[in-house]
Amino acid sequence: MNRIAMRHVFLGLTAICLVALNGCGGGGGGDTPPPATGVQITGVVMAPSAQVAKLQDKPLFHALVDRLFRSADAATSGIEPVPGTTVTALRVDGSGATLATLGTATTDATGHYVLTLPSGTVLAPTIIVRVSGGGTEMRAPAVQVLVDITPASEWLMQELSTAAAALDTLSNDDVLFLQALIESYTIDAGSDIATTLAALDTLHDLIAEEIAAAQDDSTPAPSFDGTWVMSGNDIMVGNVSAGDQNGVWISGQWLNTLSDYTVTLAQQSGNTYSVTLNGKESETSQYAHGSNCTVSTTQPFVSGCTFQSYNWEGDGFYESKTFGPQTMSMEILALSDGRLAIPYPAEENIEDGDMFAYVRPPYVEIMMPMGGDGTTADAYAGIAAWPTFAYALNSDGSAADRTDLRGGSADIKPQALIKYGSGMGAGNLSGTYAFIALTHSVSANGDRTHSVFNGTFSADGSGAIASGGAFAGAELERVANNSNTAALTATVLGDTVSGGSYTVSSNGALTLNLTAATVAPPELTGRLNGNGNFFYAGAIETDTPTSPLQVGHTAAFGIKVNTAVPSLTGKTYRFRAADLEYGTATEARYSHHAYSTLAFTDASNVTVTLNSQELERYDDITSIVAPEATFASVLTGTYTVAANGAFTATLEDGSIVRGHVNARGLLATHLHDFPASGTEIVTGTRSPTLGIVMGRCTNC
Repeated sequence: MNRIAMRHVFLGLTAICLVALNGCGGGGGGDTPPPATGVQITGVVMAPSAQVAKLQDKPLFHALVDRLFRSADAATSGIEPVPGTTVTALRVDGSGATLATLGTATTDATGHYVLTLPSGTVLAPTIIVRVSGGGTEMRAPAVQVLVDITPASEWLMQELSTAAAALDTLSNDDVLFLQALIESYTIDAGSDIATTLAALDTLHDLIAEEIAAAQDDSTPAPSFDGTWVMSGNDIMVGNVSAGDQNGVWISGQWLNTLSDYTVTLAQQSGNTYSVTLNGKESETSQYAHGSNCTVSTTQPFVSGCTFQSYNWEGDGFYESKTFGPQTMSMEILALSDGRLAIPYPAEENIEDGDMFAYVRPPYVEIMMPMGGDGTTADAYAGIAAWPTFAYALNSDGSAADRTDLRGGSADIKPQALIKYGSGMGAGNLSGTYAFIALTHSVSANGDRTHSVFNGTFSADGSGAIASGGAFAGAELERVANNSNTAALTATVLGDTVSGGSYTVSSNGALTLNLTAATVAPPELTGRLNGNGNFFYAGAIETDTPTSPLQVGHTAAFGIKVNTAVPSLTGKTYRFRAADLEYGTATEARYSHHAYSTLAFTDASNVTVTLNSQELERYDDITSIVAPEATFASVLTGTYTVAANGAFTATLEDGSIVRGHVNARGLLATHLHDFPASGTEIVTGTRSPTLGIVMGRCTNC
């Protein structure tokens, strides 16, 4: 069985959904054979509206179908259910050639079907369900009991054929991961299936790489026995808004959360684990208030009011929420190259008494092995990102009205998963460490500050930080005012580490104090992995002496580096990155770069290949948008490398990537279009960008 097929139940990663999304959907699948009696599979057939009739055996009123069926997947991809069409189940060989027909079914008025396979049939990529008509065909592999047949499932079948992937060597989880990855990009459907498949071709290189990984059996599956901790920093922005009975409009945003979850995994049988979660999240909320507003269900949604200064909601400036103990289950896929993949399906939520429905497209979270002994990983890190859209309710209040977008939010969450150690102490943190740190803070009057740093420090193995390390970074500060516009200042930062201290407990709990003249973060607490080559640490800091009150959240990730200049020629790092770009008024752009690579092509040149998804937010009271994703965008540039793996890459668009690498990991910051330090940006000629980059070497 391929290593990508290793399936584990892991709860800690559901904390994202529990807090920010009010719960995640589930999913079946895996390699467990069905019962000996005939297994039933069910699903929905979806196609672009212009080709629904071609796939039907008999016509039905589309208005009736639309009334009966609402789907988050459909609304975000431009397809609708196909009623009255025949679904055929086939057994195929490794090349996809038909061996036998296993049964048929007909979709109902909502496009759903239920099909019973012969007794003893085992779900696998070689069991295919198919619809056809009018010269059009769509297929999907039956690797779980819920099998949707869509243009995306047909495109995956074509990609598997193009890659000459032997279906009989792939596992069920191989296919589930590939499906989830494709769906996470929610490419809009064209007018027909062929046009939609052509749009999906932008994913070809990405999926081809993952298909190759699915057939690679060279990496041992990780073991998750023991206790782990998951921590991270959440940048959640947007406007999930509401108006009260008095016509007061409240536009809210949740800028930062800092999470700390203890995750216990206990193996039950095979690859199944029971999971217990105990966790806490501290959330900082910010709201703009307007009075005497008129709230309507048509544009303009809000009128007749002037927004006042920003205010805080609740008793404090951040709220601590404790989750657990809870026992839940969720799939985690161990990919053949050591990464962890956690697919989340599309979801729609309606909260009690709310005037909106919240819709989140599907996405896949990836965590990369960043620490361990080179064979077994005991630390992972990644950057998850997803949008959530707020729609008005439809006429009966049962679902989202997808023609009436009212707002939304965007989450970008860098986080780490680190295994508890044993018998550890200060000696485990010894040597030179490179780190990146990011801080997000908000004030009661609406001011927002975001900063990123990269740097180094040296730990002596006994609790002291030596002098001589350095900080380098940048800061964006937005100053709000009562007219709901903002002034923006960009500042280049730098300092020298002049000392400090740290502690490491027996199970790896870490406290870290770095001393600098001006820009040192507050005391950070987190965890060091057992091999001492990766850590996460974070802090919440409340600035009480000043007015207005400010709350800041800091997250830091660190890797151990060598003392010699490494040879980077020919090395490639697969990375994930997140960028924040501020404009001059109130707009902002949040970019998430997933499944991207940085290749050191020779001793002085680099090539960066980006697969990017953007979330744009224009002001504090209008909705966010998610422009079409960009795939395989290539930037070239030059780089220099120094001791400890410190490198600076200057790319052709003028942006700078600066950080450190070691044999396993990459930590860096990304800056673009920064003016002179301290310059206030008021003309609209600049949109400075800052971000963080985390990655792992794929050929070291």
